[in-house]
Amino acid sequence: MLKDALYARSQAVSGLTALIGTRFYNVQAPQTTATPYVTFQIVSADRVHVMGRDSLGRPRVQMDSWGHDRQEAENVNAQVVAAFNRWSGTVASIKVKDTVTLSDGIDIEADDVTLVPRVTSEFEVVYELAP
Repeated sequence: MLKDALYARSQAVSGLTALIGTRFYNVQAPQTTATPYVTFQIVSADRVHVMGRDSLGRPRVQMDSWGHDRQEAENVNAQVVAAFNRWSGTVASIKVKDTVTLSDGIDIEADDVTLVPRVTSEFEVVYELAP
């Protein structure tokens, strides 16, 4: 599954794991998770159709970097972008052709100091679908 490949990639990049360790979660982090951490979700799941067969997946993936303060969230986001922008290769049996950053470092709700600081980036992941 693509989710497994995303997690494996997050664990393969030392700059990111130095900040978040294994705290890379699909959709929602557990309630008592220590910061910093990353949550991700697949927000669309486009497919490329070739000769009557779906050959490539092209989902958009949102990754939210959470930190104790705004600077920590921004630092984590910088490592997320470094880990996933232009990433390709085979991970967790998924052949990723390319990953492109669509938006980088959107500061969500920066004015609300009652919220855990979050910085969002979005990526398009192009990968081969199983036959």
